[in-house]
Amino acid sequence: MAMKKCQRCGEEKNTAAYIAVNSIVHGGSLPICRQCLANQISRAYKEENSWNVVDKICQWADVPFIPEYWEKMYAGHGQDAIGAYISTFRGQPYESLDWKMYNDAYLILQDEQRVEDALPQVRAAQRKKLEQKWGRNYDDEELEYLENLHQGLLSSQNIVGALNEDQALKLCKISLIIEQKIRADEDFDKTLKAYDQLSKLANLTPKVVKDAHEFNSWGEVMAYLEKKGFVCTYYDGAVRDEADFTAKDIKYWLQSLYVNETGIAEEIEQRIANLKLAAELTHSKFDEKEFRDYLQNEGLSKIDDDEFEPELG
Repeated sequence: MAMKKCQRCGEEKNTAAYIAVNSIVHGGSLPICRQCLANQISRAYKEENSWNVVDKICQWADVPFIPEYWEKMYAGHGQDAIGAYISTFRGQPYESLDWKMYNDAYLILQDEQRVEDALPQVRAAQRKKLEQKWGRNYDDEELEYLENLHQGLLSSQNIVGALNEDQALKLCKISLIIEQKIRADEDFDKTLKAYDQLSKLANLTPKVVKDAHEFNSWGEVMAYLEKKGFVCTYYDGAVRDEADFTAKDIKYWLQSLYVNETGIAEEIEQRIANLKLAAELTHSKFDEKEFRDYLQNEGLSKIDDDEFEPELG
């Protein structure tokens, strides 16, 4: 995988650690890694300077900065939202938007608190996208409820595969029905039961909430070690813990079971005799000592009783 050096932290990382952009100036991705950008945004929020920092990152990535839309993305993704935000505005229908035009529109309407009104085409495109995802029988408030809940599930649960994603979407819709029945003071016991059953079926429960500081798969462990530059040293055969003792015991037991099995020794000797005969008939050379050494190295010769000492403690 191609590697790239981050201009902020100086670490060599694979290209997946960088946010892709359309600008060829940056070689297809920003020169600062995702983690460094997330750290910048996190510090900016603590210093109450978040919009200025995000504004500069957007200008750098050649995408429009839309404060209202950014805040919604940030609410769903936290400091890592910048990747999803830039990805959203790289594709259709946003790729032709001019960053400066929308930034100027924001500045003009900032005092009037009508930033969203400056972007009617963006809001229309956003609603169309949400309708394709959730259906057309929802109003803006309901679509926002569904999307926020779904983004929360994605950020807190291990949703893997199309089936699990479909279950998560249906769970969000059932949650909205429950919310609507609560507001209307209607009975929602049956709906709540369906919600509970689906959440257990999809394994989307508080018990399995993923921790951002924990690894969820061996692949994540290897990716982390790769980023840290860890080089795995091969096993040297030394016995250091209970797992090694157990593996050694099992190996010796299997060797003993195989070698001491009735007829195995005779089969080996017959095989050697056949190889000798084949060598004579073809006028080729057969090294019996080399073959027996091979069997010894592979553990197929008889094991001395002194060597087979299982570790039972």
